[in-house]
Amino acid sequence: MKLTRWLALFGFLFLPGICAAQGVPFPVSPPAPNAQMTVCNAPAIGGTPCTNRIQIYGDVALTQPISQPVLIGPTGSYTFFYNSSSAPIQVQITGRPDQVVPGGSGGGGGAGTVTSIATTSPITGGTITTTGTIACGTCVTASGGGSISLAAGQVGFGTGTNAIGGIGPSFLGSPSLFWDNTNGILNVVSSAADSTGKAAITANNLSALSSNVPEAGIIGSESAILTTPTSGNLFGVQGTTLITGGQAVTGVIAGMDASASESGASQTAAELTGFLAEGGSASTGATATNSFGFHAKPQAAGGTLNAAFFADNQTTGATNYAFYSLGGKVHSVGPIDSNGSISANSDGTHAGEMSLLGNTTAPTIPANSFGLIGPNSASFTSWFIQPTATAPAAACIPTLGATASNVSALTCPTSVTATAFLSTTNCAAAGSAANPSVAACTAAPSGSFSCATNASTGTCQVNTTIVTANSRIFVMPSAAEGTNLSVTCNTSSDTGLTAPRLASKSAGASFTINLGTFTTNPLCFNYWIVN
Repeated sequence: MKLTRWLALFGFLFLPGICAAQGVPFPVSPPAPNAQMTVCNAPAIGGTPCTNRIQIYGDVALTQPISQPVLIGPTGSYTFFYNSSSAPIQVQITGRPDQVVPGGSGGGGGAGTVTSIATTSPITGGTITTTGTIACGTCVTASGGGSISLAAGQVGFGTGTNAIGGIGPSFLGSPSLFWDNTNGILNVVSSAADSTGKAAITANNLSALSSNVPEAGIIGSESAILTTPTSGNLFGVQGTTLITGGQAVTGVIAGMDASASESGASQTAAELTGFLAEGGSASTGATATNSFGFHAKPQAAGGTLNAAFFADNQTTGATNYAFYSLGGKVHSVGPIDSNGSISANSDGTHAGEMSLLGNTTAPTIPANSFGLIGPNSASFTSWFIQPTATAPAAACIPTLGATASNVSALTCPTSVTATAFLSTTNCAAAGSAANPSVAACTAAPSGSFSCATNASTGTCQVNTTIVTANSRIFVMPSAAEGTNLSVTCNTSSDTGLTAPRLASKSAGASFTINLGTFTTNPLCFNYWIVN
């Protein structure tokens, strides 16, 4: 009896795993109370719920099929099983995005066999399949000779017997890169023929060691004792680039000058400059698309302050400027000064000019600011506005005159004349067949309306919110508005009217007119309101 029980228990534990496929569990997480769930092959088709459904089960042995769609209970907890050999599945649960589960029972890792390794120079020994040795005959793995030399406190790269090692002229073999870790000096030397990627920089400090030296990555200085006045230029660092050969240069050709300072009671200079950019030049036959004395590329984003040019507050001297131009133009495709103003040359000769370029996309307007925007076009005829020489003595209406040489005069007369006056809206409304006959003109300050024969000897009301208590309303009969109003206007005036034509006005709502006797066709009128 005991043996039978143990055999039965053994069979219960192990036989399902031997004789039947094992299911992959899918627990719904997080819980989805009262949601509907559908499981299909991925990608799902047929919308939601999908139609290319797979068979899911309620047990790991895959013996209890579940019909779909599944309604999850109020607790939201639910687990189903699916065949581990299934292709990727897509689980749809109402109220949340679909979830795609890769096919199979999950990925493994770590195990595998390499069947082929190929090698290329300088690595040799391949192709290696199951056995073999990888070697590098030209690699240097220890100090001395070749491409790498290590000395106490030094790391260097170069070629030649004396290309690296030691402090002094012996390390200036070409080409070489030498780092003196003891003194913190980097030396780059190259006089070899030009080649791709060649470095054309030399930074050498060959002065005797001293404790009284500046601390800097690169030090450039100009030291001279003048014995006579000079008109020459004195630079602490001077860089000059000369490019010839008649080839196009899509990059930048630039030189850099950085000036020094002066000292001594009798020493004078016409100018002290922290940074001096010499004007670029192009010889006969050479051209340059742009020429800049100073060019700053876009600055790093995310800082407290990012600027292409920054000047400290200028506080020394009688006249102080962060930027000074001798009559030159200032051009900017962005803000010039977001907090201050723009001042033209005040030499009494130049009127001053500020240009705004056109644009094809309206820029973002910052809050709490005032400004002008160039025309909404990348290319347009220049247009400038020039005010009168004197300010207006009283309130007036600014008026632009016709352009002359692309300039419009800005005047400010106390009265306005024009070839035409146009309202923003113009009414054309037929009155209702009632008394009063009502015409709807929304908020139009002028237009035309008709009054139906039903209102004969009665009134006609025009609804327009433009009316105020101070409105001056002009109403004129017309037989010429039939087309605008889609009616046949009466060609005869109403008769027997003894009251004034304008009966009343209601601010923000309407005005009403009195009507005499008329028959057959409606009366038509034009009106005009002046507030």
